[in-house]
Amino acid sequence: MSLKVRIRRIGNTSGVILPESMLSALNIYEGDFLFIEQNEDGISLTPRDPELTTVFHDSEKIMDLRRRALRQLIPPTEVAG
Repeated sequence: MSLKVRIRRIGNTSGVILPESMLSALNIYEGDFLFIEQNEDGISLTPRDPELTTVFHDSEKIMDLRRRALRQLIPPTEVAG
């Protein structure tokens, strides 16, 4: 979905107003944080921390590589009977 918005004066700074339909579609609400990333195409807004997302992806790679060792760290569960 793309949307054209106007940059407006908000107090001593400038900003954009996002329509309620877009906020609802992204499951974000007033008071939530958005992360702005600058890239070669311009900017992108995301409700997820890009650095934290990178950490999670790196952690998943490590867990995939060390799956056997990690399973040995999990204590056996007792079967209720």
